[in-house]
Amino acid sequence: MRHAAADVAFVGGSLVQSGGHNLLEPAVAAVPVITGPNIDNFAGISELLVSAGACRMVESTADLGAAVLYWLEDPEARRQAGCQGRDVVVMNRGALETVMRTVFNFS
Repeated sequence: MRHAAADVAFVGGSLVQSGGHNLLEPAVAAVPVITGPNIDNFAGISELLVSAGACRMVESTADLGAAVLYWLEDPEARRQAGCQGRDVVVMNRGALETVMRTVFNFS
């Protein structure tokens, strides 16, 4: 898991119109996440992570720098955000099984 060694993760593809990339990888590693506004491919999980305080959405590279500095300069806020992100992932596990049960009426 490449994110486990990081202090903060910027998830690319989100400051340009490419739909963003997977925010779950750093979140499950308890790493605070920063993303841009273009997260069409991951809108639902982005909303959950931002609401939990585990992810910051930035509009520009200047905002990105400020967000990185915020978490690098405040280890407790960084730790808390990382834990909140991991909690979001843990609480939402099992989505595929739920969908399969609903769609195919599996028990």
